[in-house]
Amino acid sequence: MELREKIRTDYQKGKRDEGKFADTVISYGYECLKPSKSIDIYERWDYLIKKNGKKARVQVKGGKKAHKCGYTWIELTKDDGTIGWLYGKADVLALMLPDRFDFYLMSSIRELIEKRVDKSLPVLKAIPKKENGENDYYYMRFRQYNGYNRRDDTTVIVSFEDIKEAFIKTMKITED
Repeated sequence: MELREKIRTDYQKGKRDEGKFADTVISYGYECLKPSKSIDIYERWDYLIKKNGKKARVQVKGGKKAHKCGYTWIELTKDDGTIGWLYGKADVLALMLPDRFDFYLMSSIRELIEKRVDKSLPVLKAIPKKENGENDYYYMRFRQYNGYNRRDDTTVIVSFEDIKEAFIKTMKITED
């Protein structure tokens, strides 16, 4: 697939997944508000959810291949050199899995990343592979990576086990 087509396809999938998030939280009785495009871009959060006098800014991450293996990507810096969504103003991270959204406290994930990522190690430029050809997510844990050939952003991969202390709640995805 051509790079430009891959970017377009990923963007469209992300928007669909964000729509599922909105539908899901609304079905749980939350008010769900989309911020302006500039807030989304510069403050790095996708939705404001409110219920019972409480509110949270949420960064939504759609389903990824790594999620099926128990891992997820954390963005440290954007391709333009600015902060990644980890350091934005979101209070909560919502990760989409096949049947649900799992919610995690962003401040706890930030602390974990700051403590565990060794920034003196070289940044990985390719996803290491196991002997069977599968991605070696375990080797990539807490290692900086920016080798996707389309961006110069820097990410880190963590397992769901790594971030379990940051876990808040689960919401089952509502069907259309």
